[in-house]
Amino acid sequence: MNENNIERMSLNEALLQRGENRTDWDRLREQQAAGFEPAADPDEGEFDEARARVVMPCRKQAISVRLDTDILEFFKAGGPGYQTRINAALRMYMNSRLALSAGQPAPSRGVGATARQYRTPGWDSKAIAETAREKYGNFTKLFEAHDWPERGRDMMPKVQTRVKQTYGSVMAFVRHHHG
Repeated sequence: MNENNIERMSLNEALLQRGENRTDWDRLREQQAAGFEPAADPDEGEFDEARARVVMPCRKQAISVRLDTDILEFFKAGGPGYQTRINAALRMYMNSRLALSAGQPAPSRGVGATARQYRTPGWDSKAIAETAREKYGNFTKLFEAHDWPERGRDMMPKVQTRVKQTYGSVMAFVRHHHG
């Protein structure tokens, strides 16, 4: 691979160069004219400027590396951006080793054991299913109790949408039912 032949650009820059754009500008203009403001995600939390820090992206170097098949499949299962996730995992390992060698505690990403379980893939579906079973008996009774119109096989594709519409977020739904 020749570094001189590689041109680096963002996805938006590449799409614009091809004459494409993923933004629905007409819809945004209509919403802006109607005075629509997107609601804040309650799971996102508040931005704390005091803890914010500027991180300049490092120049990436193209390499060839051999990984165990299961490791590669694990990262690829998360969808596009698997190389970035591998890089982030390696950076966390590096930072933790550097901190330990300097006699400091390993850096934390600010996510405790309890919060970590709510960030694993599929936690929201599992939390809704568990709550529906424990508090309502099943999904049909959950939908009936909330007067949501879907029944049968129409329920599953809509359950997360209905929960978020009614409670604001899956986390709020769980907190409401489990205290």
